[in-house]
Amino acid sequence: MSVIIEVLKRNGYKIKSTRDCGIDGSGLILNSIQFAEIWKHGLNQIIDVELAMNLAKCMQKNSVYRGMLITLGDFKPCAKAFCHRNVIECVNGDQLLNMCKAVQKTKAILQPAK
Repeated sequence: MSVIIEVLKRNGYKIKSTRDCGIDGSGLILNSIQFAEIWKHGLNQIIDVELAMNLAKCMQKNSVYRGMLITLGDFKPCAKAFCHRNVIECVNGDQLLNMCKAVQKTKAILQPAK
């Protein structure tokens, strides 16, 4: 989770945790306008449409009109189609790995220990 948050930060997102979406603390607000959920599934896990529907419900309830689902696995075609119709970006394991590689050369934003 913390690695993915760091990758998103290095891609320019401002990130806050939220309890308005996500399970097990996986809910994030990106740039104050987008909900994101990180699913801690394995590489071979395929995300079904129900997870996307839950995120869409949270978005509608909170008047948020963009979303992002992030997983190490992949998405079923029906989940991808639903996400496309509901302005939810699907980030699978391959895309996440590419994002990690792209920001690897970016200097880390060091935060003081608390």
